[in-house]
Amino acid sequence: MAPVRIVLSFLAALTTPIVSAIPLAFSPVKCPVVKDGRIPQAFTLKDFDNATSPFDPNYSKGQSLSWSQIAKFPKTDSSRFDFVSAGNTTKPVEVTITDESIFVPGGGSPQVGFRRAGFLMGNGTDETTVGVKTFHWSTKQPQRNFSQGFTTMNLTHEYMNAWHERNDYAGNQFSINAGVLLSQDYPANCSTSAACTAAEKKLPKQAWKFLDHGNNVVFVTPILFDQWQNFAVTLDYDK
Repeated sequence: MAPVRIVLSFLAALTTPIVSAIPLAFSPVKCPVVKDGRIPQAFTLKDFDNATSPFDPNYSKGQSLSWSQIAKFPKTDSSRFDFVSAGNTTKPVEVTITDESIFVPGGGSPQVGFRRAGFLMGNGTDETTVGVKTFHWSTKQPQRNFSQGFTTMNLTHEYMNAWHERNDYAGNQFSINAGVLLSQDYPANCSTSAACTAAEKKLPKQAWKFLDHGNNVVFVTPILFDQWQNFAVTLDYDK
């Protein structure tokens, strides 16, 4: 299996809703960032393997792989949320998925049914899980390019681009998915298994599907290959 590449840039959580969280370029920042996943220009791949990383160096990835083997710094333009000012520049990061991307949960068996390479921020009980928080990220999915040693997504499978998992691991607060959804991720706003299957089949494979905590489809948007796409979602934990 040739590696699948996904390019990402993160601005994890702000404490105000999206209407004020993304000001115009000439406006001052009006809300604090409580978790920041943007990567400084001087950051190296080896930094992903230790405590200097904004992400957990141990999760969630193939058992035999380190993050410095999975992540890459692609030659691409800056994302919407990257800093580009002198002395404070950040850069996108790319993750690759191969047949070695088999995760083994603590005390469990290898999860051979799917592949994982997911940057993990927070611990499930930090400041991003209280009050009202807005999560921002940008993603760019390269087109197929065998000459460079990678392939694009096989959209007969499901790809989960970003998600906020519940602390009990029983589901997600939200997720954004491409391809054909796994059965456990079928839309929940249907009455029978057959209805869920029919509803899932109507969702375009070559699109990002945004699901809420009940796997209800909130919105669908086409995948724009080789272009940055910017997303934001506001969670109100009090409600």
